[in-house]
Amino acid sequence: MMTNFTYSVGDLHSYSVDSKLSNVSVVQSSSSTLQAQRHCTVTLSFAINTIGAGLICLFGLVGNFLSISVIGDDPKASAVTVLLLQSLAVADNFFLAAWLIQFSVNDIIDFVNYRSVMWNYLRLYTYPLIFVGQSATIGLTVLVAASRYVAVCRPYHASTYCNLPLTRKAVAVVFTSAVVYNLPRFFEAEMNVIPRNNGSNGMN
Repeated sequence: MMTNFTYSVGDLHSYSVDSKLSNVSVVQSSSSTLQAQRHCTVTLSFAINTIGAGLICLFGLVGNFLSISVIGDDPKASAVTVLLLQSLAVADNFFLAAWLIQFSVNDIIDFVNYRSVMWNYLRLYTYPLIFVGQSATIGLTVLVAASRYVAVCRPYHASTYCNLPLTRKAVAVVFTSAVVYNLPRFFEAEMNVIPRNNGSNGMN
């Protein structure tokens, strides 16, 4: 399935205008309505994705960075626990950063009505990274749960299945699988640069 990225509203359909004033008013009214609808949509998206969800993502990024620092300095934490929780925080930050680019930052650009072909390409190729981070986060969460299950319910097997070398391999497999699984997403979207009447570029 091909994903289409749309960053700007296309050209308004032009109607043949004769000498009747009523036809002119219809065209002007349609143009004004579409512009008002777009302004409301952009403003609502800015409020939700940039102000609301964007602040939540920033809190998440800061919290994960603090978690990485605090967990690494805890002398009572085992090496396996530190590795798993820090890896999960890194994967979560990766997902949050990619989400911010795709939605929060993009809605800021839409809100200020700025258009850039380079930004469109950046958003196009960072789009699959959201799913890479999401897959890695899910896999690492399952890995943490499995590790806790073995440590609590099968304590005599913990040294066999929850040792540091095996955990490092499991974390590497999770990250590698997340990238490989989402490789097709890098090819499911394309960008078409369409010149507008005012000389700017849009992408569909």
